[in-house]
Amino acid sequence: KDTDRQSRVLQSVQTAVLVVLTLLLWLLFASRLPRRVRLAALGCVVALGVLGKALFRIRGVTGDVVPILETRWARDDAPPLPKKKEKDPSKKEVIEMKMTPRKEEEDIRDDKS
Repeated sequence: KDTDRQSRVLQSVQTAVLVVLTLLLWLLFASRLPRRVRLAALGCVVALGVLGKALFRIRGVTGDVVPILETRWARDDAPPLPKKKEKDPSKKEVIEMKMTPRKEEEDIRDDKS
């Protein structure tokens, strides 16, 4: 069920990107607007992309693969990740196992005696 929702979100993102690119291509090559207006529109789209990249960062994603945006000047309140303990290769971990007979086995042994 979660993968269903994730795939729907990813398909929505792909569709939105495709629509925006198609509209931009139409605006640049198929519209009858003056060249000056078309280039101004392209400049606005590029400026918005650069401005968005400069002002925001992706902090992570939700379980639905939706990005979590935050401003670049926001404080980093997240606790640091725990450091990995490096194992000494010369020391091998020994696991001690104690074998104890089960109750049924003890009863069978007592019956045979």
